[in-house]
Amino acid sequence: MSVSLNCAASPLLIAAAMATIPFGVLAQQPANPNPPAPPAGQPTNMPAPGSGAPEGSPGMPQGSTGQQNQSPAPAGDSPRLLTIDLASPDSVMQIAPGTYQLRLINQKPQVAYRVRTKFVSTAIDIPLSMPMPRVAPSDCEEKQDEIRTSLASAMCEAEVATIARTARAELELAGCSTDESEKFQPLLEALTQSELPNPPPAFELGDSFEVSVGRDAFVSSATAASIGCAKETLTPAGSQSRVETRELGTWTFEVGKSKAQWLTYYGFNFAESGDELYFAETNSGTDPTTYTIARSFDRGGDSFTPSIYFTRLPADTKFSAGRFFTGWRTAEASGGLTAGLGFDLDNPTAFLGYGVAWGYNVMLTVGTVMHKEKRLRGQYAVGDIVAESLSADQLHESTYESQAYIGIAFRFGSSPFESGGSNPPQ
Repeated sequence: MSVSLNCAASPLLIAAAMATIPFGVLAQQPANPNPPAPPAGQPTNMPAPGSGAPEGSPGMPQGSTGQQNQSPAPAGDSPRLLTIDLASPDSVMQIAPGTYQLRLINQKPQVAYRVRTKFVSTAIDIPLSMPMPRVAPSDCEEKQDEIRTSLASAMCEAEVATIARTARAELELAGCSTDESEKFQPLLEALTQSELPNPPPAFELGDSFEVSVGRDAFVSSATAASIGCAKETLTPAGSQSRVETRELGTWTFEVGKSKAQWLTYYGFNFAESGDELYFAETNSGTDPTTYTIARSFDRGGDSFTPSIYFTRLPADTKFSAGRFFTGWRTAEASGGLTAGLGFDLDNPTAFLGYGVAWGYNVMLTVGTVMHKEKRLRGQYAVGDIVAESLSADQLHESTYESQAYIGIAFRFGSSPFESGGSNPPQ
């Protein structure tokens, strides 16, 4: 937010007008990256940047050197800038006549600054005019003034809403024409509405946006809170009251309604191999040589499998005990039942478990995997004596068994285990 000051040169001080102007949060006011040049024929006593003007030169703070305060005048009607250096208080600058805009520099980020200004005018008063008969204001004009006065004396936003809502009906009762009522509407909106300079980020389906608003303290002529303003806190101040600072509330905007969706993850699962291995042990001292089927020493070990996982992400972020297994989500995490398949089609595996994802892109899952494990063929038993040395393929067969697994998976835009081809749904 900025304010424009119009200064005109005159040798006489005729009148002084003082105004107190509150500013909003000025920390977001961007500086003009390309200061305009002074208009043709416009006299100025500002030194050029970097000219090394001596102390006390016009446009420089008294008692300082080398710092220019005023931006050059623009080629059109745009105002010049009055730079307020918060790091150098109590400075006095000489400026040329014209229209200016205030700019603060060296602000502390994320801090609200409230600026009060005092304007002393030296403009010569307009010439006297012949007295004219006073025309009494119409009933419509009186009602418009009454509405403006009511808005100024309102104690809270609820009263403002009531006044704005009934303004058109009151104007019609006062005899205002349709054209007069329509012309008053923009004035009413200018008093009761404003737009913030910085827009929010772009929204996507399912997003939510919260806005919290607080209000500063102000002075009211009322001595007690009205029914509609019962939440206000009043502090007596002579014949008036101070309405204290208050947080008005939070407004939440939900962008449409998101739909439940399936997410695809790629990773690895780890499980015990579960294989039972056997071999044909040579019997010494036999002729011809014979062999005995024996169990291999179990050294344990785990197997890991590249896998693809699927989990269902619910539409909303509400959490309940019933949704713990079927699926839940928050702003930073999600969880629910997870199913998956192994990438090795020669030895297919299937997974069913529970997964918890952080930031929707990294998931830890545990559950049960069905995979192939080696077992001794049915025609053999431990201790059987055979006449030939049987190979591993002759001794073993594969069968599906279940094992507990733990897996870690990542959400990529495409499969990291293969190149080319179509991508699975994301």
